[in-house]
Amino acid sequence: MTFHTIADAMHMEQAAKKAGIEGRLIPVPRDLSSGCGISWASPPEEEERILQVIEKEKIEFEDCVFLK
Repeated sequence: MTFHTIADAMHMEQAAKKAGIEGRLIPVPRDLSSGCGISWASPPEEEERILQVIEKEKIEFEDCVFLK
């Protein structure tokens, strides 16, 4: 998941940790682009929980790609 701002990326990190979602902030992979250069990476099995957190917390993001 990529973000427009670092604040949005940090919001995702805090919300995911609070919800017990496995993942971490990483530099954006070269084949993706991002306004702030930071992305959130999680295992594919966390997809449903991540989408719930995004909706609940109203987290703004740039792009969301789930690789399986």
